[in-house]
Amino acid sequence: MYLISEIDQFVHLDEQKFHFRRSEKIITEFSYKYAPEEFATLAGKAGFQFVRMWTDNARLFGVFYFVAAS
Repeated sequence: MYLISEIDQFVHLDEQKFHFRRSEKIITEFSYKYAPEEFATLAGKAGFQFVRMWTDNARLFGVFYFVAAS
């Protein structure tokens, strides 16, 4: 997913300054698909502990509940 800059512009964020040219694409999202078990394992490697998962009936979409591992 991306946005397109409608004008030539500078954007200031804290001490940083970013230049976007007119018509330049600005990436706003990277999307990845994982099997539920793969995602839980990945989150575990990042220091989170799986608690619960909710899915739609077809198991195509899920919401995961993790806590920071102690």
